[in-house]
Amino acid sequence: MSDWNQGRMFRRNQHKTGISRRVFITRTMTGATLASTGPRILLSFTRPKGAISEVEHIKLHGNPLTYCGHPRQCGMFNFGKGEIVVMHNHAFSAYERKSDVRHDYAGYHRRSSVLLQRSTDGGHTWPAENEVEVWNEAASLEERYKFLLSAVTSPRQTIDLSRPESIVFFGRTMLGPVQYGASQAAAFALRSDDKGKTWEKVPTLILPPPGCYSSTADNAPIVQLPGGTWLFPNRSRG
Repeated sequence: MSDWNQGRMFRRNQHKTGISRRVFITRTMTGATLASTGPRILLSFTRPKGAISEVEHIKLHGNPLTYCGHPRQCGMFNFGKGEIVVMHNHAFSAYERKSDVRHDYAGYHRRSSVLLQRSTDGGHTWPAENEVEVWNEAASLEERYKFLLSAVTSPRQTIDLSRPESIVFFGRTMLGPVQYGASQAAAFALRSDDKGKTWEKVPTLILPPPGCYSSTADNAPIVQLPGGTWLFPNRSRG
């Protein structure tokens, strides 16, 4: 049934049933789903082989007034022997309007920081004393421009990325509102040679290919090719 006909039938029968439109649609969709699956499938709810069981849910961070999100954007690293690092975007959020949780220049990013958390017991506990602020997106635009400019005016320290203690954070900073279909953002990389306890001060700019714009790299694992080159995925527009 089309949405228009369904809505018309609902309005005609609402005074008879006394149910809300949401309940009506939910029941209709549920009935259609059950009818289409048939009894053979409905009776086959068994645990598949290899299914995950005995899962323990652990809270890493946050309260009702904070937004803690996008760890895949910030980075996750497992060093073995129970040591795990997770980074996330951390910001105040009242959860009252769309801008409190939006993922762009007008959203939570403008007041966020990238917070690194560390567990040394396999993820069971995440002590506050292990936390490190890797990046402060809430800093003024002038400060962030100065930081980006240092990539071409200051030397970088030497870091051997092949060491197991070395990790890379691929960040982005919002420099302006949406233009040409994307927020004006600049991407950069910061390296650490001690598992994220300290970070270099001079970034590496992640520039898009010629003819493209708005480069935004997420923190997928980087790999070293046989010739020694480091490879990581990146996203750009254009």
